[in-house]
Amino acid sequence: MEENSHRLQPIGLTQGVSLSNVHLVMFREEETGRLAPLLISADESKVIGRAIYQQDFSTITLTLRLAHHFDIYLDYVKIHFSHNGVVSSVLYFKSEREEKHITTNIADGVSAAINQQVPIIISDEDFNQRILRHQAEGKVAVPISEMTTDLLQEALKSAVNEENYELASIIRDEIKFRNKSQETRE
Repeated sequence: MEENSHRLQPIGLTQGVSLSNVHLVMFREEETGRLAPLLISADESKVIGRAIYQQDFSTITLTLRLAHHFDIYLDYVKIHFSHNGVVSSVLYFKSEREEKHITTNIADGVSAAINQQVPIIISDEDFNQRILRHQAEGKVAVPISEMTTDLLQEALKSAVNEENYELASIIRDEIKFRNKSQETRE
């Protein structure tokens, strides 16, 4: 397993109150107990919820069975953030001779880790950027860079309705930046 990483334990799911389309899986860092929320889609929330609460691993069962058939076993799962904020999970498998990895979505990675009772890790850098630095009871902050454009639109409407024009300006600027970036790529 990688050095300079933190082990995470999935402890539950939550959905936004002011932003109803926000879904988070909550992790607890094993060493310090700090919380690390991770923004996920509604579909990923359903898959992780079935894994945590119902022990339903149907989305990953076939992959794990095939690996076991060839004497390849899941060693650990790493949460990975790309430079553009996209989050994925990397499943690290090992056999007697070698180690292999595959990248998949967060839901399948968390489900596989729960099913096989293997660690979920995150790099020190990613963890320190995403832990709850200032925890307020019942509130979770998610970096704007990790929000989808749809969530940003919903957050913008909410900020304007609450007359929080400073936040609305920041969100509007992020939306404009993303639109320009997309136009440049096309």
